[in-house]
Amino acid sequence: MKLSIIIPLFNAEAYIYKCIESLLNQNISFDTYEIIVVNDGSTDKSEHIVRSFCEEYKNLILINQRNKGNGAARNRGVDAAKGEYLYFIDSDDYLASNVIFQLLNLADEYDLDMIGFDSQVTSSSNLDESKGKFIKTNLKPTNGIEFIKKNNYKAEVWWYFVKKSFYKRCGIKFYEKRFVQDSYITTTLLLKSNKILYVPIDAHRYRKHENSITKNTSRKHISKHINDMFFAIEELSHLSNQLEDKECLKRLKSRQESYFFFLLMRFPKSNLTFKNLSDLLKKGKNLHVYPLKNFISDDYNGWKYRVLTFLINRKIMLFFFMFIYRIKIIVFKN
Repeated sequence: MKLSIIIPLFNAEAYIYKCIESLLNQNISFDTYEIIVVNDGSTDKSEHIVRSFCEEYKNLILINQRNKGNGAARNRGVDAAKGEYLYFIDSDDYLASNVIFQLLNLADEYDLDMIGFDSQVTSSSNLDESKGKFIKTNLKPTNGIEFIKKNNYKAEVWWYFVKKSFYKRCGIKFYEKRFVQDSYITTTLLLKSNKILYVPIDAHRYRKHENSITKNTSRKHISKHINDMFFAIEELSHLSNQLEDKECLKRLKSRQESYFFFLLMRFPKSNLTFKNLSDLLKKGKNLHVYPLKNFISDDYNGWKYRVLTFLINRKIMLFFFMFIYRIKIIVFKN
């Protein structure tokens, strides 16, 4: 079997049908790949929808577990996977039609550790046609360090197929109930990859909707997200400490600081105190991500980023800005 597609599922009854349907609408025989849905304790009709597919398609496998989070569901899927390559996709996203065959052929031909491709953001369920084109003679695999140096690489796991044997050699395990895990999981894979290829095929569809995790405005949820972003910064520090390539290290430092920048931008909407903010700044300083020195780069270079970075790097101005921003949120909310 060539490919195992792993879908963590939790209360996605509005989206899981399209996700699975898109994975079945591919120009590849069903005995070549499997779809593993790990139901993470859903309480809606999600499981029923998946079971209706299982009755017709033998390459679709449903695994039920109590709610442990997205990461634990992915781990469970990997344990069950029989494919040569792994692909993680979220239950509210989907693939363009007839893209898997081409991607797997390239992965096979070049004996890749990873193959990356493009994604389109959409709120539609009908963006089925892939418009990506490439000239095969221009394709040239590279190692992960070179890939990171030359690209504003994407951290989300659904941008890549990954060879399972390589994945397991890397010792990858997701954590239970943590956000932003892709930031260090994918970076770990890239840094250890000897052969990765990017192709401009818009294979993936990232669906924007009001029920997504990123749209959750609960102050408790945002605080949890901030803490997990800082955990991601710490994990990236462990990776950076092992790097000798200066250009690659610079991009990783920029990526680290971007997470610190965006967690600070989320602070006013959280239930964290200004004492918590002060502690975050101290921890950021110890990890060399505060003040921001590498954030402004080719990846983040707009005037808004520059102005906000100027404010963030001056602690008194930062606290004043955060205080005013939080007051504004409270006033407008009421």
